[in-house]
Amino acid sequence: MIRLLAVLFLSAQLAACGTVFKRTSDTVTVGNVLQVNTAGSEPWNRFTPDGSKHREIWTRHGLPLDTLTFFYAVKDGEPLDDLGEAGRKPPRFRAHMAAEDVVALTETMLVGHGGHFELGSLEPARFAGHTGFRFTFDYVTRAEEVPRRGLGSGAVINRKLYLILFLAPSGFFFDEGVRNARTLIDGVQLVAIQR
Repeated sequence: MIRLLAVLFLSAQLAACGTVFKRTSDTVTVGNVLQVNTAGSEPWNRFTPDGSKHREIWTRHGLPLDTLTFFYAVKDGEPLDDLGEAGRKPPRFRAHMAAEDVVALTETMLVGHGGHFELGSLEPARFAGHTGFRFTFDYVTRAEEVPRRGLGSGAVINRKLYLILFLAPSGFFFDEGVRNARTLIDGVQLVAIQR
């Protein structure tokens, strides 16, 4: 019960930290650079957290239960986690990074110190028409202790990182949402390559 209350409190705090949730239409532009075709998809709510330079979050059932997070045009030298704890220096993206390094950035962002992250698979994959990568993983944060599963897909394009993460608790919510998330990820297109 205490964990549930903590999760609900956290979701309320996160919702308060962003712009108002909006329902997605058939074609959605994220960050003026990624175009997502949502025709035929379950409806998603979307918002941009206050203070983020390169992140938009979508959810179908609410933040604790599923998120599809778009990181777009992350520049060389910028942290992937631009909303990290104050006073903490998150690792920064570097344009020369390999897929394994991006997985490590994801791990640090999600579990930090004291959590657990286990890579399931990592393989080459197309992303928005470019050579990229796809990976799966399981993780548990120190604060929440809820087993979660994730799917990530991205690419480094013109020295900038584009990454999409689908995250949900292991079991029903991940299994129910991953197919829809994968379809959206596979259909992403670049509106313009950021210079």
